[in-house]
Amino acid sequence: MFNLLKLFLRVFLFFAVIMTIVLVTNKVFRGEELDLRHFNWHFLRNGLIYTIILVGFHLISLIWKGINPLVAENLAVDQHKSIRSITQKYELLNDLVEDRKFGKMFITSDDHSIQLVKDKFWKAWGEKISIEIKSIGGDIFEYEVSSSPRRRFIMVDMGRNFQNVKRIAGFLKAV
Repeated sequence: MFNLLKLFLRVFLFFAVIMTIVLVTNKVFRGEELDLRHFNWHFLRNGLIYTIILVGFHLISLIWKGINPLVAENLAVDQHKSIRSITQKYELLNDLVEDRKFGKMFITSDDHSIQLVKDKFWKAWGEKISIEIKSIGGDIFEYEVSSSPRRRFIMVDMGRNFQNVKRIAGFLKAV
């Protein structure tokens, strides 16, 4: 519950401040009189309206996608997971290229990492997925998978990055 409240407050403050600045600036440019009541009204009204809509859609999307419980790790837009696997790097790279979603991304790799990047598109502002690979010994590797939005101002992602990490973990044969 505390994590949900923290997300709600973060989104509320962002939208309340931004929309209040925009609307109060608009009043000033139109030459209208400005008083504290207008400022407070815009701050509360816009902050609450946009926050309830955005956080509400985010929560509904997470629940609909089966992401439960709603803890800080699942609510965050930056997702990370460490996975030990016997899957070789070239096998994972081949699976990513052939995948219907990841195959559309710009994929680069070097000796110890794979990077996937998708520019903004009609559903999102873009994604950045990083996979760091470490050899533990023999045929066992440790994969550090992280997924985050390309734009840092994104506060909710409707579970997209959680699903990216989960999907990549599905390609890896766990030890």
